[in-house]
Amino acid sequence: MKQILLYCIALFFCTVSSLEARIITANPEKLPFAARNFITAYFPDLRITIIKIDPDSKQRYEVILSNGCWIEFGKKGIWTKIHGTSAGVPASIIPENIARYLEHHQPNLKITSVKREKSGYTIGLHNREKFHFDKKGELTSPE
Repeated sequence: MKQILLYCIALFFCTVSSLEARIITANPEKLPFAARNFITAYFPDLRITIIKIDPDSKQRYEVILSNGCWIEFGKKGIWTKIHGTSAGVPASIIPENIARYLEHHQPNLKITSVKREKSGYTIGLHNREKFHFDKKGELTSPE
């Protein structure tokens, strides 16, 4: 019986400590300056509804906007992932040559997600197609 009680107490403390590992707020001041500027520049009419901060070694920020769009930022406030809603993601966020390629080859499709990695960009369209581009903006493969 003592072992069960000790197990429950340990489980409780593990649960409480894991809840502390993620900070949830709506205060834009908790974001790095670069992240606040990005949101103001590209989503000026939307407000921040939730900010999730993972204070682990990577210090990641997830921001949910009032239209349901969410953006992930790294430690310094540089965006890494954007998932839009039916309104789409502004094409001005991605490099100009990638935007031109998509406009030329997929003119009527909205961008619904963008992922920026060291190797380049992955762009998702509302028809569920994905395109991979290298750092220079050259198409490497449609998925």
